[in-house]
Amino acid sequence: MKKKRMIGIGIAVAAIVLVCAGYVMFMQGDAARSMVRVAITQSTPLRDSVMAFRRERGRWPGQAEAERFRIDPSRLQYVRAVVYDPKEKAVVIMMKSAPIDGKRFAFYGEEHGGTPQWVCRGIDIEATYLPASCRR
Repeated sequence: MKKKRMIGIGIAVAAIVLVCAGYVMFMQGDAARSMVRVAITQSTPLRDSVMAFRRERGRWPGQAEAERFRIDPSRLQYVRAVVYDPKEKAVVIMMKSAPIDGKRFAFYGEEHGGTPQWVCRGIDIEATYLPASCRR
C-alpha cells in the first residue's frame, strides 16, 4: 500500500512540474512576442529614413550609404542591432533577450506596382514570436 501511495505522489509531483514548466514556457513566449513588438517600434525611425531615401532618390540605398542607416545599440531595449543591409534591401533586427537572443527578422524593401513598401519576414527567429503580418 505504501509503495502505491509513493508512486501516486511521484506521478502528482511530475504532473505539477510539467504544468509549471509549460506555464513558464508560455510566459517566456508571451514576453518574447512583446519584445518583438518593441523592436518593431524601435526600428521604425530607421525604416522611415531608408524609405525617405528611396522615395527621394528613386533607388534603395547602396553599400556606400548603408553605414549611415543604423541605430545606436545603447538606445535599444531588447534589440542587439538594427541595421540596413543593402544587398537584401532590408532593415535587419537582431534580438538580444532570451529566448530569442541572437535571432533575427527583417523588413524587406519591395516594389509593388511601382510603390516601395516594407515586407516583414523572419530570418532565423521562430514564426510564433512574430506578429501575423511577419509570418509569410
